[in-house]
Amino acid sequence: MTLSKDVAYLSGDTVIVTVADGDRNTDAGTKEILTTAIKVSGDNYYIGSDLLLDLNEDGADSGTFIATIKTCTTTSGGAGATARSNIGTVKTVQDGTVTVAYSPPSAVSVTKKLSFSNFDAPLAFSRPAYSQTNMILEIWR
Repeated sequence: MTLSKDVAYLSGDTVIVTVADGDRNTDAGTKEILTTAIKVSGDNYYIGSDLLLDLNEDGADSGTFIATIKTCTTTSGGAGATARSNIGTVKTVQDGTVTVAYSPPSAVSVTKKLSFSNFDAPLAFSRPAYSQTNMILEIWR
């Protein structure tokens, strides 16, 4: 299992979970879904209920499965007893850490840590040039 990044921004960031597991690729003709195969749990803060995600195969007979974790102020979405989804939102806090776990039925669980920060956030401008007054107002907005 791999995560597209180890540190995500507090709100609006996306982390892709990729699992290569040829044993779970049982039908060469279809894209398979591994139901509630990913569990995201808070380590040093309460995220609400654990976030459960399906893993969707990225192509028929690939053996590579993908889920998406988004960051926000609450935990929502994901998969459950009747809902199928490989996308969910996890509650984030500054310096928070969650464990992302994949538990295959016949092997030991694989876990990765994902932490959250607002440091080194990108700054984007909507115009090619600003006067000093407009720039100050735009940054504080």
